[in-house]
Amino acid sequence: MQSNRLINRPQLVKSIRPRRTDAQAQVDLRKRWNGHWHGRIDLITNRVARTFLSERPRPTLGCTYPKPSHCGKVFEPPGGPNLLSRINGTALMLGLALGNAVLAFRLPPIPQPASYHQFADQRTWLGVPNFGDVASNLAFAVVGLAGLWFLLKPGKLTNAFVDPRERRPYLVTFFALLLTAFGSAYYHLGPSNARLVWDRLPMTIVFGALIAIVIIEHVSLEAGLKLLPFLVAIAAGSVLQWYRDELHGHGDLRAYAAVQLYSALVLLIAPLLKSRYSRGYDFLIVFGWYALAKIFETADRFIFTHTHIVSGHTLKHLAAASTGYWMLRMLRLREPSPPEFIAH
Repeated sequence: MQSNRLINRPQLVKSIRPRRTDAQAQVDLRKRWNGHWHGRIDLITNRVARTFLSERPRPTLGCTYPKPSHCGKVFEPPGGPNLLSRINGTALMLGLALGNAVLAFRLPPIPQPASYHQFADQRTWLGVPNFGDVASNLAFAVVGLAGLWFLLKPGKLTNAFVDPRERRPYLVTFFALLLTAFGSAYYHLGPSNARLVWDRLPMTIVFGALIAIVIIEHVSLEAGLKLLPFLVAIAAGSVLQWYRDELHGHGDLRAYAAVQLYSALVLLIAPLLKSRYSRGYDFLIVFGWYALAKIFETADRFIFTHTHIVSGHTLKHLAAASTGYWMLRMLRLREPSPPEFIAH
């Protein structure tokens, strides 16, 4: 009788593990593996959004690989199944709008500070008063013109839009950025409430258009296109309402602040919603530039006092213009999402 022998675990695993004898099959497997990680490298900038919104898929012993998208590339929607559906996204946006309106109504009136027009850097150069705050508006003009050129030039941004009508809110956005360059420069040449209207008016148009963009790309194309003129009108109306009240001696910035707050919140929640395109997380970076601009604006005098070169308000203009640059960058790099990844 043959004696039983003890078999250690490595020998057992080795004995039962299936062996691939086909050399060509091993080559094919290696190609699939390399293609998988090349797709990962293409999506490396999506790492932050994927980390917070979903669990990163890992290769298993069973050799499970992502399927190629309609473009022949590995496609992975940022967030995957954890993204909000269209209905939930709509409910969230409506809830934020209602909460924002209630908050603005409950707060006491917010007057325009008398010291608002006293900026830190009031130096004159080349005969231009407040040169730093005036010249820095050139950034808005450059970004606005670049955006309009790419949007209107045939053959540019070929993968940026599935429906040509989706260009409309972006055209409004970049045209408003161009107007901001003139309006803000005009204001800083002689700061006053009368001129401040022309500084704030184009920027609120940008806010309204941004909200429409998120609705179009994350909720409903038709709804976003129909709401675009109303959102722009409401945003611009907040500035006109402030100036009308200012002329009567009781200026109130609550509506203007509510428009800014809601547009910022919409940018924050955009990556949580299923999108018609890739790179939805770029809206977070746009929000980051906007937040940085507000920080620079608040630290205007502090920055100028410590640098004696540039003021916080000048840096605010550069950071705010960077929001437009990043949106243009997003348009140039993004691709349409496959139909199976779009919310229904």
